[in-house]
Amino acid sequence: KGTSEDADWLKVVDGANLLIKLFSEKTDNKVSFIKTKHSYELTEWLVENKPECLQEIAALLREILTKSTNS
Repeated sequence: KGTSEDADWLKVVDGANLLIKLFSEKTDNKVSFIKTKHSYELTEWLVENKPECLQEIAALLREILTKSTNS
């Protein structure tokens, strides 16, 4: 289980910049993070392998979409 400090970090981290740096460091600058390509592929991997990681965003989207269709 994560700590509240972990939860706070998740709220403020710039995910795209984190992934840019991660790709750069882990591949010795051989692979660049391309947001439009890799975000889709990472999401696809999460859906197939760790769908529980997407529950919070799925609930938020459900809430937003429900409100917009009821308005």
